[in-house]
Amino acid sequence: MVDSKESKGMPGKYPGFASRVQAAMKDHAITVTDIKAKLSISYEMARRYMHGQAMPRQDKIVLLAELLKSSPAKLQFGDSEIVAERKSNANKFVPPQGTGGKAMIDAGDLTKLIDLFAKSTPQGRSSILDMASRVEKIDIRRKNSTKDKPQ
Repeated sequence: MVDSKESKGMPGKYPGFASRVQAAMKDHAITVTDIKAKLSISYEMARRYMHGQAMPRQDKIVLLAELLKSSPAKLQFGDSEIVAERKSNANKFVPPQGTGGKAMIDAGDLTKLIDLFAKSTPQGRSSILDMASRVEKIDIRRKNSTKDKPQ
């Protein structure tokens, strides 16, 4: 199951993910070859997932979770209670005082958020940009801008 070569000096970027995958593989007698077949990926990529050197895309996480009899959230983030707490706190945003009830967000940060959300919707980036432009409670400001006007 576990490669004897391990990662030969290459530390994994996702050690928590790797340990959860390896534990589930051991519990259910799943091999790297099983992962390769289920996810339709190369043996090397399956091995990299197992060692935390790579993180699967969301569609592959779902397939991997099915194979390992786990949830995608638990594989990615660990204990499901932590994930539930994060989700419950996500809707508790309060705009800073003195902003007239408007949230301030940097344009670069907004772009990163849009890219993240765009991956989760079939309509993609354009529909999210359209929705974001309709929101009246967000002022987009450029970092280090001499102008103080919202863009």
